[in-house]
Formats: sequence, C-alpha cells, structure tokens
Amino acid sequence: MATDLLDALDALTKPRTTKTVQEKNGITCVSPVELPSLLDRLEDAIRGTVGIGGGGALANERNMLNAGNLYTAVMITTMVKEWARGAGIVTHPTDKPGPLLRSWYVLFSQTERYREDHSFYLRKMQGWAKQIEGLFDPPRTRDLPNECPLCGAGTWWKDGNEYQRPLLLTFHDGPEMIEAGKGECRACEAVFGLRELSYAIDAKEQSAR
Repeated sequence: MATDLLDALDALTKPRTTKTVQEKNGITCVSPVELPSLLDRLEDAIRGTVGIGGGGALANERNMLNAGNLYTAVMITTMVKEWARGAGIVTHPTDKPGPLLRSWYVLFSQTERYREDHSFYLRKMQGWAKQIEGLFDPPRTRDLPNECPLCGAGTWWKDGNEYQRPLLLTFHDGPEMIEAGKGECRACEAVFGLRELSYAIDAKEQSAR
C-alpha cells in the first residue's frame, strides 16, 4: 500500500527519462531524454504562457495552456497546500507543489489516518498525473468506416447535423496502445476496448456473409 502511494507521488514529483528519435548526419537513432517532473513541467508551461521566465519550457509546451489548464494547476497547488497545512506544515505563497507534496507525504505516512485515507490520496494523485500527461501528450484519434457492431449505426448526430463514421478510436502510440486505447460509438455511446472492438467488427462482417 505504501509503495502504491509513493509511486503516485514519484510520478508527479520526480524527473522521468523518455526516449526520442533524433536524426543527425543522415543517421536516425533513439536517444534518452530526461524531462522534469510532471508538476515542474506544468509550472514551466504556465510560466511560458504568461511570459514569466518561459525560456525553460519545452517548445511544444509554450502557449498551449488555456484558462482550464491554468485552473487545474491552481487547483492542484491549492489542494496540496491544504493537505500540508492539515499535516502541520506552515505554507507560503511561493511554495512549489512538488517539494511541498513530498514533505506532506513524509508526515502523513506516519499518522494513523494513513491506512484509512490512503485510497483517497492515491486516486487524487493518480488523477492529477493523468490530467498533466493528457495536457502534454494528448491522445490520438481516428475514426473507422465500419458500422457500429452493437447498434448497427453508420452515421451519428451532433447539434442537429448528421455525420458519417460513428466509430472513433482514442489511443496513445506505444507498446500499451492496444491495451490502454478505447473505441467509442458516437451514435449509441457504447465504449469498447480496441481488441474487443476489432473482434466485434470481424464477427459482424463474418455473420453478414
């Protein structure tokens, strides 16, 4: 249980190493790149957006945050400070959420409430990580020409307009694409796993022959 919460904490507050494809002198290679923690990347992106020391932000993170994203950052910082004050930490306006969250964890993990409230804090931190990751790495989408294998619709409606291709795939590239991606019918709102949707489409086509 402690490991789960600590893993969620590390996902938000520790730098992470990723791989990027680079080309130099006609040679393509995969190189490791260390990125700041998710909370630091979010702060850097916000600073770049409002023009305060934005030189440190990654190029694709500049000018990408709207009011909703800024609200998310403020909400996270506000809640982290509330947790910290609840643990007896004196907070200041200049406190950064990452170090403050780690200080809170050290104190909270020693309290009797740790076991009882563990799931609440785990869900919160995992949710924050997904929100920030979604900002920097939004999922790709692709619609399919097939009819929905569940409702049979070949069109869907939105705001009084009819559209073709109701099946929509949402996924991230990578080894977990099949397992983590999903399919959705915009006509009947059914949701499928990618493998499940593929099997259902194949089964419907086989039965129609």
